[in-house]
Amino acid sequence: MRAQQILASFGAAGSSTFTSTSGSGNFTVPAYNTLTVEVWGAGAGGASAIVSTSTGVPGNVGGTSSCSTLSMSCTGGVAAPQGFTGVAGGGTASGGNTTNTTGGSSTAGGTPAATTKGNGGSSPNGGAASASTAVGNTNGNAGNAPGGGGSGATCSLSGNTSCAGGGGGSYSKSVFTFGVVGSPTISELLAWAVGTGGAGAVGSNNDGGAGANGQVKFTWS
Repeated sequence: MRAQQILASFGAAGSSTFTSTSGSGNFTVPAYNTLTVEVWGAGAGGASAIVSTSTGVPGNVGGTSSCSTLSMSCTGGVAAPQGFTGVAGGGTASGGNTTNTTGGSSTAGGTPAATTKGNGGSSPNGGAASASTAVGNTNGNAGNAPGGGGSGATCSLSGNTSCAGGGGGSYSKSVFTFGVVGSPTISELLAWAVGTGGAGAVGSNNDGGAGANGQVKFTWS
């Protein structure tokens, strides 16, 4: 357990946001009164199809984001299933001292695509659900950042069928008060890593939407 800090801190307010383009690194804790750490797992990719054989192609799972120093971890969304009507669940979160929320599930594909859409799952307090397309042989839509799952492709199988979407990344939040036992110390390094969104499935002439990257955000006042 970290040593208790006796003196109050009077740092300027600010925030730092990291995406998977940054990959991973260490955040140096600034002077703060309140420090909030938020983590989002990445979204999973949507499914597609091999039109000539009516075979479903599963998407890819979303990556895990974390702040390992604080034992916070958010897994990415579950990959869209191979079948046209299956549902992909959201990722799971742990380690947050105030919030740990499972990512949103996708919706099942099916026939007709105009009314039965394989939408990507949402990420709590992050990316909204991505809507599936509804015409012909078209690619799914990419997930919304941070952490949203990609929607499934639409293919011209019997009745114009939509494929399943990918699940959304989970969300974790911790809030720390300077001077309280267990809170990060000034200038301490907090190791973070951001998950990459799962690729959409590659079909015969249409692809599932890619999941959105995760995110790690530090806010202080």
